[in-house]
Amino acid sequence: MRAQADAFDRFEAEGTVFGSIGKKDFHAIACVVPPRGLVAEFERRLAPLDGRIDITDHEARTLAALRDALLPKLISGELRVKDAKRFLAEATA
Repeated sequence: MRAQADAFDRFEAEGTVFGSIGKKDFHAIACVVPPRGLVAEFERRLAPLDGRIDITDHEARTLAALRDALLPKLISGELRVKDAKRFLAEATA
């Protein structure tokens, strides 16, 4: 898309509030279409990274939820660190 910035820039000036482009104009913009084999190889090589991103995102959300649940209780004194360890062990079991 960055390589086609000039082709899209002209449409930014044509809309009243924001740029607009019609189907005919969109299809007239030249673009490179890689061979299917190259796309398949790219996806094969990057699939493990994509999977790792999903796992890391899930872990980050879990840690944030645990932080949000435990931190107020720790600050208020409602929960002590030794109790938090037990609470965490029960929550992750």
